[in-house]
Amino acid sequence: MVSLRTVLFSIVLLSPAVGLLSANDIYVAQTAQGGGTGANCSNALAYTYFNTAANWGTGASQIGPGTTVHICGAITIPAGGTAFTFQGSGASGRPVTLHFESGASLSSPNFNPSGAAITIGYSWVVVDGGSNGSIQNTLTGTSGQACPGGTCSYSSSNEFIYVNGASNVTIQNLSLGVLYDHLSASDDKSDGAGVFINNSSNVTVNNNAIHDSRYGVFVQPSNGNSNITVSNNTIYNIDAGTSVGIGNPNISFSGFYFYGNQVHDFAKWNTTDYTFHHDGVHIWETQSSDAVASCYIYNNYFTGDFGHGTSLTYFENEGGSSTHGTCYFFNNVYAPTASTGGNSFGGVWVETDGSSTPTVYVYNNTFVGSGLTTFDPLWLELQNIKATIMNNISYNVGVGLYTQSSAANPAASDFNLWNTSTNGSMFQINGSSYSLPAWQTASGLDGHSVSAAPTLNSDFTLQTTSPAHNLGTNLYSLCNGQANPGLGALCYDKAGNPRPSTGAWDAGAYQSSASTTVPPNAPLVTLTLN
Repeated sequence: MVSLRTVLFSIVLLSPAVGLLSANDIYVAQTAQGGGTGANCSNALAYTYFNTAANWGTGASQIGPGTTVHICGAITIPAGGTAFTFQGSGASGRPVTLHFESGASLSSPNFNPSGAAITIGYSWVVVDGGSNGSIQNTLTGTSGQACPGGTCSYSSSNEFIYVNGASNVTIQNLSLGVLYDHLSASDDKSDGAGVFINNSSNVTVNNNAIHDSRYGVFVQPSNGNSNITVSNNTIYNIDAGTSVGIGNPNISFSGFYFYGNQVHDFAKWNTTDYTFHHDGVHIWETQSSDAVASCYIYNNYFTGDFGHGTSLTYFENEGGSSTHGTCYFFNNVYAPTASTGGNSFGGVWVETDGSSTPTVYVYNNTFVGSGLTTFDPLWLELQNIKATIMNNISYNVGVGLYTQSSAANPAASDFNLWNTSTNGSMFQINGSSYSLPAWQTASGLDGHSVSAAPTLNSDFTLQTTSPAHNLGTNLYSLCNGQANPGLGALCYDKAGNPRPSTGAWDAGAYQSSASTTVPPNAPLVTLTLN
């Protein structure tokens, strides 16, 4: 006798609507393989299947919510072409995933200069490089020079991944580069980004290697956009690691998160006319009533040859009396090793046009200059900057704190270790130079700060004899209960070790006395099941 439960179970299994709960797996390659069924790499469909709108929907052989499209092998696109254009959205918990199988790659002499290798205009999407997926231009770079595929013959800018008008998008585990091989200081023609995010929200760029492009990630928000995360990437041989630019009036953007990244080596993008001013992270607003309402830059490592750069992290507020923003910089290690080009540059540089009022918090960073006279860790330019500077280490640098106007002097600064300025003074304030004692007397700030060698290990952690032990003030009340990712991460050091809830903190990015734990609410790694 067949039970009612069995009948109902059979109906559920056969129901087309419930069938959507099971993800389809579709395999694509350069050309159709075997029987061309898309069942596996040996029977893959041609990659162009992905780009046809009729192949998207809810049918068993269509791409829709829950579908994983697997890229098999190397796919080469003619110059000016695009490899994959999403034709529809996934759904919450059931994204459309474009997954690179082991050894899969996309390449072109020059991907579409007006588009990208992959374009995304829909929501609930994942692009996953798997174990070693890659995207590369082979002949794009300084004309006449040697590109990866031969003599460079294309100079048009493009992007590898273009996200436009989308939401809930994740881009992860990819090698993105070479996009443009910049091989001459006289070459000032290039633009382009490994990932370009335009008018989109809830986008995460995580665990990628992005290199040899003008921008690693470029973010261009529109009004109402929020929550862009750039995390755990390695970004190098670039003009700017990440640029967040608002160039239209009356736009407010909130929730920019840049954490866990290693950004290094910019000098390859030096130009004789200084067209490219390098930045590790550049956040800029240029129009009336713009605002990056909140940004969090933390747990990053900035190093290598900075070339003739501007600042490793640069918060630029221009364009009108209503311009404002709030940004937190904490747990970062700023350790440039060279500055080919010789101009002064910052670690945290905040600039206004004199009428804007940005607010910045600089907590528990480690600035090590390797004797570079050009590296000034904290640079506050013009006025009306509300800066709070606590628990930092600044060692063997040009000038520890530089301000261009008395109105840009910090609102609060204390519990810092300021040591060994290679320019003869740790503080240059509105044209005057100060030692730490003179600065304490003149400003009434940094009363608990010290001047002593920080005694660091090679990984910038504190040796047991470091005077930075227990130098910092306790900021637990600021971070406790806050979101992580976000300010809640300040309750942990750069390595994820918890800082004490009571008692003094160590200065710098690392808390030496803490035990290693995983922070609560830490972001989970997104896994794609094959």
